[in-house]
Amino acid sequence: MNLIEREVEDFIFELRAITVSLSNIKNEISSKLLDFNRDSDKLEFLSVARKNISEERIKHEKQCTGCSKSQDYETILFCLEQEYDDIKKYFKYEVPDENQFSTLEEINIITKLNEVLENLSELRMGQEVIFNEIDDLKQHFNLGKKNWFDLLKGKLISLCAEKVIEEAIAKKVYNSLAKEVSSITNYIETQL
Repeated sequence: MNLIEREVEDFIFELRAITVSLSNIKNEISSKLLDFNRDSDKLEFLSVARKNISEERIKHEKQCTGCSKSQDYETILFCLEQEYDDIKKYFKYEVPDENQFSTLEEINIITKLNEVLENLSELRMGQEVIFNEIDDLKQHFNLGKKNWFDLLKGKLISLCAEKVIEEAIAKKVYNSLAKEVSSITNYIETQL
């Protein structure tokens, strides 16, 4: 059971303690949704709550007929569905793209790039062209992992072809940066 499912259970338990009316249920739902920042979490909460309340209603109606509790379930479901529809019309779900850099990956790569620059400087390979090429890479995380590493590979090959750095150093730089990024390792093994 995930966090949202546990929150739904708590929410349903709390609903049993209040007088069911349209305004009370709407207030309870609105108040509870303030606990979630992301619309996707709100929608999941409302969906799970709707499912659980519906199941509870079906169980109740098998045992009891004609009591006011069925109307309470109907009111709760109505409010949940209204809130769900209201949030959903503005929500656009985006599947996380594994090709995009996370903030942590960007920070780690920038740190690694700075280390590479320091190491090259210590090796007396501090030509301005190297620093410009490496510094330029910091501006292109928007390309995505695959394209960024293709750009890195192109820059390193160009520097090797111009005899600015040796091939062994280029491979070391490429592999050290690759270690900082998840889901790129398989791609890299076939590249440089």
